[in-house]
Amino acid sequence: RKLHTCTVQALSSILWACASLEYDPGEEFFTAVLGETRRRVLSFDAWALSNSLWACARLGYDPGKQLLTALLERTRRELHSFNAQALSQCL
Repeated sequence: RKLHTCTVQALSSILWACASLEYDPGEEFFTAVLGETRRRVLSFDAWALSNSLWACARLGYDPGKQLLTALLERTRRELHSFNAQALSQCL
């Protein structure tokens, strides 16, 4: 896998695309993408955070307590940079 070469925008876009297409790529794929997300969550901006949270919710995928906590904490810290669309995707 080459997920480590993806930008944070690409990681969140992968999740967003799967959710938009209502495509479930399977547990192994989600585990890999979300594992890379967890490693780089501190680099996620408002757009990447909102897309990642929305995609997990849309697909009914539980990212796990550790990653969800990290995503929400990063969201709290970046809240000042969220526009209305990014914020609404997190709700």
